[in-house]
Amino acid sequence: MTDQARAVQRADDAELLNMVRVGDSAAFQILRQRHEYAARRLARDLVATVSDVDDVVAETFAQLLEATQLGGGPSDAFRPYVLTALRQVCDERAGMASQLPVTSSGSLAEAGETASASLIARAFLSLPERWIAVLWHAEIEESGPAEIAPLLGLTPGAVAALRRQAKDSLRRAYLQIYTSDPNQRVVRRHAD
Repeated sequence: MTDQARAVQRADDAELLNMVRVGDSAAFQILRQRHEYAARRLARDLVATVSDVDDVVAETFAQLLEATQLGGGPSDAFRPYVLTALRQVCDERAGMASQLPVTSSGSLAEAGETASASLIARAFLSLPERWIAVLWHAEIEESGPAEIAPLLGLTPGAVAALRRQAKDSLRRAYLQIYTSDPNQRVVRRHAD
């Protein structure tokens, strides 16, 4: 392996995405190798058969390659972007892209949980892409700072600091969204 090939292998996701944007499709293969296992793991939860897993994963990565080559796609939070794109591919295949989830029993508690999850999702998606990436890897995938560091091009200590900052910002974003609801007048009075 040449020094240049080793450097490409060690590049963080943001660097690899930039390489893809200038026409280096080999850089995308490295991204795919890094994140395909997580995509397959999620796909197994979302589709019925092994062949469907293969199909949705392949379709997701093909769409991401095309989008990235055209200058779109993520700038550094590649894994959360991949997994979100995979969910969209699965939804489109199921014909459910624009439908809201329906609770099985329709209970008030389930409706409240759905509303709360929606607020959390809105708060999460309002964060900068780098914070989304670190929270996704640390909280959802339960990866440690040493595992996350190469993906983001940071040191493990910087990852830990970024995670703390992102978690604090997520709390503030959630509170801001929650208190902006006109039905939460009492909460808004005490939010400060």
